[in-house]
Amino acid sequence: MPRRARDFDVRLSDVNVFLAVRSHGSVTAAARLLDSSPSHVSKAIDRLERQLATKLLTRTGRGVTLTPAALKLAPLLTDAADALRKARKRGDEPRDVTVAAPSYLLNAYVPLLAEAMAAMRLRALQLSPPAIAASMGSGEFEVAFSPGSPRLPPAWSSSIVGELGIGLFAQPALAKKLQKPTEEALRKQPFITPVQYKNGKWEPVDDGCPLPVGERLAGHEAPAIGLALEIAAHTPQLAFGPRIAARSFLQQKRLAEIHVPGWRVASPLYLAVDIDRITARERGTLIEIATKLSG
Repeated sequence: MPRRARDFDVRLSDVNVFLAVRSHGSVTAAARLLDSSPSHVSKAIDRLERQLATKLLTRTGRGVTLTPAALKLAPLLTDAADALRKARKRGDEPRDVTVAAPSYLLNAYVPLLAEAMAAMRLRALQLSPPAIAASMGSGEFEVAFSPGSPRLPPAWSSSIVGELGIGLFAQPALAKKLQKPTEEALRKQPFITPVQYKNGKWEPVDDGCPLPVGERLAGHEAPAIGLALEIAAHTPQLAFGPRIAARSFLQQKRLAEIHVPGWRVASPLYLAVDIDRITARERGTLIEIATKLSG
């Protein structure tokens, strides 16, 4: 039965994968070029074969060879990929790219990306990590920074670009008073509670602190770490969150970190990109900038 037009959904990323395999003669070599995995490359080829209803590769002991049908299609796919890339550039006009991340990561990364990537006109989209994971594949954004590994749609790729250290912060006088405190001592101090509005009410959020929310003395509430740190700078309450969010507070000596014996909390920081809309070169630049800052 002929494929209906509305079912025809060839991805530019899959075409690029096929062309990389064609150029390098093996799935493994193409994976290295694309900074991907052989299984990802194989899945992309399988998907393209289904969409084109054509067998493209024959696997041999020394790699892969193109089928006769693939040899005929390769020039057409090359021209189509080039045309789409040219159309996406829209001449010399900066290309709109939306970066999704929690607010503290947007504040840290977007200014540096804007400075380094003049061909992009960046739009910052503030989203929590759960919202980023839920929205991937929606087309709302092309780039995302997220603590913890997001579940990726097929056209996305992610890389670890650093580690987010997470600490406990307070006004300098309070931090000095609480040098190397026990958890029992911390239970007597009010914590600013992270919250979210859900199902018609405010609920506390698990922020990964070794002292769970239910065991803390409840202080003020804040839906974002930036606000929690600002409140902590004005009141004798504790805030738990990423060090990168507290960087300016620490530099200005408005807050100090409290080092709790036995506490070492950290999360890998992931950079995820939509490889249908972000080129390999752009992705490399994004990774380089993000890794330098994280380091």
